[in-house]
Amino acid sequence: RVAARDEAVATASGTVAIAGPLSAPNVTAPLTVDRADINLPESLPPSVVVLKVVEKNGKGGKPPLPAPADTQPTLPAALDITVDMPGNIFVRGHGLESEWRGRLKITGTSAAPVIAGSLEQIRGSVDLLGKTFTLTRGAITFDGSPKLDPVLDIVAEASAADITAQVNISGPGSAPKITLSSTPSVPQDEILARVLFNRGVGQISAGEG
Repeated sequence: RVAARDEAVATASGTVAIAGPLSAPNVTAPLTVDRADINLPESLPPSVVVLKVVEKNGKGGKPPLPAPADTQPTLPAALDITVDMPGNIFVRGHGLESEWRGRLKITGTSAAPVIAGSLEQIRGSVDLLGKTFTLTRGAITFDGSPKLDPVLDIVAEASAADITAQVNISGPGSAPKITLSSTPSVPQDEILARVLFNRGVGQISAGEG
């Protein structure tokens, strides 16, 4: 298991080579991911504020111990890892159910890994407004930023009335932007009316409106 986080769990196989001084080894590995499950969070976790507490009129006793300093990992290894993903890469969340393939390069150190590369969609769907849209284009790009938050570029389509509606998912995985478009192009409210009720916006009832 090479990743075990709330947003990603992955297992991989391959050969890992470790060389160099024990205090700062180099890790080289061509790996193949056997399976990975990536979850797009519904919302960002709340940030925790650490408050400085000062005790007044206390009953004595020993002063509080200072907060422990951040410690470096025992082996701050330099990384040179190539990750091939031929399939079984499942991305879920925000109505998305999908399978992907791709290739990543992991450099940096074990304390601060840098992940770069991309995935492309094999198959999948997006559930939105009670309608299932089939993926027609998809890319998930890791740009090497310190935070594991890939950039999404996903398009899914569904036929509705006499138009083809598209769901576009873009932006970071932690806060994707979802927009609607159509072929032929019509206003957003017209797309919604046809997707939801299979009728034009001028044909729906007041309640549906």
